[in-house]
Amino acid sequence: MKNLISHLILLVVLAAATQTYAQDDKSMYNDLQQVAADMPDDLPRFAILIGNANYNEITSLDSPELDVEGMYNVLLNLNFPDQNMLLLKNLTKREMDIEVGRFVKKLSQKCLVVFYYSGHGAQFAIDNTKGASNYLLPVDLPADIADVEIPSYSYDLDNALGLIMRQNPDGPKVFILDACRSNPLSFAKKDNAGKGLADIGRFDNAIIGYAAEPGKVACDGGTGHLSPYTETLIEVMQRPGLKLEEVFADVRKEMIKKEKCYTASHASILLNHDYYFISSRPANQLIATIPDYPPTDTKPNTPQKLLLPEMVFIEGGSFRMGKESYDKVHTVKLSDFSIGKYEVTNEQFCFFLNEKGNQTEKGALWLNTNGESCFIENADGVFRPKPGYSAFPVSCVTWYGAKSYCDWLSEKALGSYRLPTEAEWEYTAINSEKYGVYNMIDDNEWCYDFYNRDYYKNSPKIDPMGPYSGTYGKVIRRDLRFRHGEDETYAGNGDNFPGTDNYIINFRVVKISDKADGK
Repeated sequence: MKNLISHLILLVVLAAATQTYAQDDKSMYNDLQQVAADMPDDLPRFAILIGNANYNEITSLDSPELDVEGMYNVLLNLNFPDQNMLLLKNLTKREMDIEVGRFVKKLSQKCLVVFYYSGHGAQFAIDNTKGASNYLLPVDLPADIADVEIPSYSYDLDNALGLIMRQNPDGPKVFILDACRSNPLSFAKKDNAGKGLADIGRFDNAIIGYAAEPGKVACDGGTGHLSPYTETLIEVMQRPGLKLEEVFADVRKEMIKKEKCYTASHASILLNHDYYFISSRPANQLIATIPDYPPTDTKPNTPQKLLLPEMVFIEGGSFRMGKESYDKVHTVKLSDFSIGKYEVTNEQFCFFLNEKGNQTEKGALWLNTNGESCFIENADGVFRPKPGYSAFPVSCVTWYGAKSYCDWLSEKALGSYRLPTEAEWEYTAINSEKYGVYNMIDDNEWCYDFYNRDYYKNSPKIDPMGPYSGTYGKVIRRDLRFRHGEDETYAGNGDNFPGTDNYIINFRVVKISDKADGK
């Protein structure tokens, strides 16, 4: 009887324990769900990028236009949808008011927001008994305004902070101000006109990043270069596994290491949870092993995963190719294929170069590292992207280099890759918003085909691959809809010698489906 009672007591205890553990597990599961819900990967991502460089009356700047383009490309790589970003250059005061207001209306109540500004900025205290406010200077700012007029002629940063905080109260906000350059206005020597920008404090669930410490001056990058702060920031942002606050801490460390006019950056941070730009590389972008890039001091031949271009599946179909005023319009039917969501980047191309070398083909190098706007350098026999340019489309690459990259990728990725045909490129450009393919608007890209001005007259109606040979060069395509009007769907074509290494020509890859008849 005692044994029976003991067993019954044990069963009751176990049942109670099981219920407790179940409740604890459920509580822990709910906690994990809440943490997951707070991760930026699960939040809509929005960004407004403003670069003011060409000022009418005050000193113009070299870097801001490149800065916003660089930040735009990196944010695309960090899964900020193109339709959720505004890339703006050289705005007047009225335009800044309108565009910021238009951007804020797009925000949801819980999203990840980046507000980025590169250009002149100034701090000014209208009342010496109160703290200074920060102002972003529009390109139409008069040089000779009185100090009390700066709020009327400039964009008050507090306005952007307030609008975004109210519209997105629960989501993380990242304000990046590459505007700590010296005050260019005539009243700048007055006691209440400090240098650089002021630290305006911390805001709930927000980061405010400054290119320099409060009251200090940061540098412009000079002709053809990003600013030191933005160059460092976009390199660090792409490091997997860094929390947002760690990104800005690492940027500060990197800036302190720099020489010349580089200065330590600064950030005011008050985040409610752990957030990331990129927690880790997507698993579907990691494939076969190749020699380590860049090599480490301890294990120079350690295998490392190859970063595969992200592909988008394109469902085949028929469309009207060409434009009557340019060439013969004709109906083309395409089979299914996959195409690069983005153009091939400097980082991806470096993997190729470090295994194959930068070879010469028919008198032309695959990549002209000395070319204008080539952001790959060869140091000690190792090809690396220049700091901050890993995610930029590779430029100064010849058609031979682009084709050889595709051939190499086919060997490594156990698939069949090539350059897109002219027809595939145009079909994708027409449907780029539908499929989420980026950077086809007014970009020049290599295609597979030889160019022949009469080819459209006799082009095959199904999966045309272009002429098998030609006296002209290789086809270059670009989407001209913005140049010819919003309703235009024509993707213009031209040609260039395949050994050309022009900095404006990039490329993306196509993966051939089982149905496609590639060459």
